[in-house]
Amino acid sequence: MTFTEQLLPLRWGANLRVRLHRNHLFVIGDWSVLSQDNAGDLLKSYLAFPTDWSADRARQAPHIEFANADSDDKLVAFVERFGPVTTCAFETAITEDLRIGAAQDLDELRNERILYSAALRLLSELQHPEKTDRERIMNCMREIAVKTRTWPDQWQRESQMRAARDNAKPSWQFQQVELRSIESLLSSAEWALGRTPPEAPDYAEAFAYHLSLAEHVLCTLVSTFPTRLHPIGHGKVTELPDDDLSYGIRPILYHILRLLWLRGSIGICANERCRQLFEVDRIPYCSTECSRKERQRQNWAKRGSERRRERKRIQEKTVPGKQKARRNSNLATPEKTAPRRGRASA
Repeated sequence: MTFTEQLLPLRWGANLRVRLHRNHLFVIGDWSVLSQDNAGDLLKSYLAFPTDWSADRARQAPHIEFANADSDDKLVAFVERFGPVTTCAFETAITEDLRIGAAQDLDELRNERILYSAALRLLSELQHPEKTDRERIMNCMREIAVKTRTWPDQWQRESQMRAARDNAKPSWQFQQVELRSIESLLSSAEWALGRTPPEAPDYAEAFAYHLSLAEHVLCTLVSTFPTRLHPIGHGKVTELPDDDLSYGIRPILYHILRLLWLRGSIGICANERCRQLFEVDRIPYCSTECSRKERQRQNWAKRGSERRRERKRIQEKTVPGKQKARRNSNLATPEKTAPRRGRASA
């Protein structure tokens, strides 16, 4: 039995169906413990993904799929596969097959996608500091600071829903204290960015300080969703997030971010016209197609002007002299002559 098979299922539900109404996604499914398959288990999908890795599948890991979901259709497909990321309403129907339902605010889902993408991009910059610059790091930190402003309200909403259901508190914690911490780190990073130009003697020291502030921002995000030890048999344990995902699968997404930071690798496609996230293997591109197009673009940018000059020179040599003279004469604008007037009558 593999490690992945030993894990308890962590999923929102089984046999999910999604219906879009105005600005909400209504998700309906079966209680997950009643289904024995692994469909819809985000963590198991992530852990099993590297065993079937290929260059052209680097963007198909589930967490990458969510971060790159830049359209509503892609977001709906993700929710239909794994369940809502956050919920603004949840209920359980006590029937023979024990149905569950939840509402996912579409604007909130878009914000969560942008926030998670910014967190992964920031992690990529921190894992490859030799290829990064401070402005890219700052853009990620600004995105995180803006998108987490709704998290304290989300915590209060989930706390009220849980109080009405089982009087429990949310397993995650993000209040104004955590928000002010991220905003303070952002202010310090902006101050450091404007204070030390790249040509300054102490730029390397300032850049290291800048990276440290970005790391603290990621630490705040990851620490928002605590984990617990779970037994997996034979005297072994593993670290997993809370198993109650009734109010969204977001804890699983940030647990994957934790795993990526500890032992994984995330990259941004080197193709300037793509720049999507992907699981790094050996090449800096998310697919062989992006690799081919970027090499062609770089080669044309480097040698294209020389080739165009050489092609023009060869064409001018092959044109016969008379044809060349005729072509040049055709380019000249003929003079307009005034019309001949008739003789005046006597």
